[in-house]
Amino acid sequence: MAVVRSHQRPFKVFVYIALTLICAAMLLPIAWMLVASLQGAGVPSSGFFPSPAELTLDAYREVFRTMPFGRWYLNSLVSATASMVIVLAMSIGSSYALARLPFRGKRFYAVSIVSLQLLPGVILAIPLYVLLANLGLLNTRHGLVITLVAHSLPFAVWLLWSYLRGVPPEIEEAALIDGANRWQVVVRIIVPLSLPGIVTVGLFSFVRSWEEYLYPLLITPSDDITTLTVGASRLTGSQSILWGQLMAYSTMMIIPMFVIFMFAQRYLLSGMTIGAVKG
Repeated sequence: MAVVRSHQRPFKVFVYIALTLICAAMLLPIAWMLVASLQGAGVPSSGFFPSPAELTLDAYREVFRTMPFGRWYLNSLVSATASMVIVLAMSIGSSYALARLPFRGKRFYAVSIVSLQLLPGVILAIPLYVLLANLGLLNTRHGLVITLVAHSLPFAVWLLWSYLRGVPPEIEEAALIDGANRWQVVVRIIVPLSLPGIVTVGLFSFVRSWEEYLYPLLITPSDDITTLTVGASRLTGSQSILWGQLMAYSTMMIIPMFVIFMFAQRYLLSGMTIGAVKG
């Protein structure tokens, strides 16, 4: 055992060093963004470690003074949350039907879901725009939520379907024999057992809606109902970029992502791995 452990020690050291470098490379842009946001509203200095005297919250004050940041924040939060709830409700039912219920056209439906993932979102932008224009839903939150749901739903169904195939069907069969109906099976058995996968789908839907830029730009151009991603473009122009304000804006924009992933990371890890081994 001592010989085996002596051979494993250099490998573990290499793994730790590699993971440290990867984490540093991923966190370095975020750290620079935070430091740049604390160096005023102008162009940040070249030094990565400024002196405490150079740190200021002027960039954050300018963001709130020159633009309706709070309103845009609320718009992004409402649209992302609404699309997440709708995607979860629709993907749970669709994925359960694909995983458990026999019906005509099931294979075609499954192939269509996978095929939709190969299409870039820009291809659907114009058809969705024309559809919402005919329905009178342009420049409305309802129209934005519809586009966000259409953007996230196919992958959400595919991901949750892969997870549900890993849940043993014998548990459901026992519940059906005991007198439970399909609705009770889904609510009392499938949902609790699939909680990691459901949380993963919810996080995916929320993050994808939160960071979406193209659809809010087309559907909700008005400042009253636009989102944070579109609002960030107001800080860039053809002649100059307000770097300090842009970094402060971006720092406040990513805070919900850190909070969400901090509390849901154990569900996310389980949801991304359990269903992956099912053939």
